[in-house]
Amino acid sequence: MINNTKKFKRPNISLYINIPKEYSNFINKKNFFLKKNKYLTAIIKDFKKNFFLLFCRPIFSLFISLKTTFLIPFQEIKYLIKNFKNFFSKKNIEITIEIFPQKINYQNLIKYFKIGINRISLNIKTFNKKILKKFKWSNFSKKSLNILFKKKIIKNFNIDLQYGIPTQTLKNVIKDLKKTLKYNPTHITWTLYSNSFSKNKNLNFKIPTPSEISKMSLIGHKILTKYGYKKYEISSYAKPKYQCQHNLNYWTFQDYLGLGCKSHSKITIYKFKILRLIKHEKILNYIQKLYLLKFYYIKKNDIVFEFFLNISFLFKKISYLHFKNITHHSILSIKKKLKKSQKKGFLIFTKKNIIITSFGYKNLFYFLDFFLN
Repeated sequence: MINNTKKFKRPNISLYINIPKEYSNFINKKNFFLKKNKYLTAIIKDFKKNFFLLFCRPIFSLFISLKTTFLIPFQEIKYLIKNFKNFFSKKNIEITIEIFPQKINYQNLIKYFKIGINRISLNIKTFNKKILKKFKWSNFSKKSLNILFKKKIIKNFNIDLQYGIPTQTLKNVIKDLKKTLKYNPTHITWTLYSNSFSKNKNLNFKIPTPSEISKMSLIGHKILTKYGYKKYEISSYAKPKYQCQHNLNYWTFQDYLGLGCKSHSKITIYKFKILRLIKHEKILNYIQKLYLLKFYYIKKNDIVFEFFLNISFLFKKISYLHFKNITHHSILSIKKKLKKSQKKGFLIFTKKNIIITSFGYKNLFYFLDFFLN
């Protein structure tokens, strides 16, 4: 396909597997296992078809997003992991399972951990029952949560919360954080709610004002840092040594291969040749081997923008070496843009690093605009 690629060093590559919410509706009692296996088999076939895109690179991390309203049998997860295990970079790579079910099946989870999953992400959104009911969001069983965390069957786990949700007050946010802290997670994803009301247009929701959202963010940050969590990316706090490696791979603009419907991929083919893949949205199409919905190459001049778009999620210095290794653009090629951005107060650049200022993070849209063509 491409000549002289042996000397070319590509970024790390992670694996993402999506098992969507629609998967729940796809299954019926009569052929439960047959149809279920068809989808998982399609994922494996999709991987084999696109295996060459690894370019002999070992898998850096694995993230399984399980959006169904139940925990699928551990045998199914075991089947998936078994097919990828030989390609892991090491025995104990980070393997996360993200779950959204209404009830946590404790026994099933124990089996998940025994087959190699070493990190769990619970998409809770809020503990407020009134808000959960209004939005028809899944409500976790308090009993199951208590059993899960008191037994301490897994060390590394994330709780995913949102703030700025319509009808939510500052008191609600503080209560959510305090309840979360009782479970003592190693990682907390705390995301600003996206104000999308396409499904709730007829409902009269009170939306928190920018001032109220700012207070939620400030007070929440104080609470989390007080309890030993460090903010290392825009929406994530972690205890020491528990940053999400899979997310870090995304934000440092490394590669990832997405499997399953609705998944995305970013693959570095060669210098200035970065491929994006988007898989089909419908399960029935996917199991009929219609894996790919569309693909395109990132334009050479857009690579720098996409690099900064991703890495601006992290609160860390950006080394010139990392920039060059990932984008293959010289730092000199963007020096004028860096100078203009520095004059506006968005960043500081030294002999070796670029440092986004707090003003830059607060005005990311304006900061990123400097790198658009």
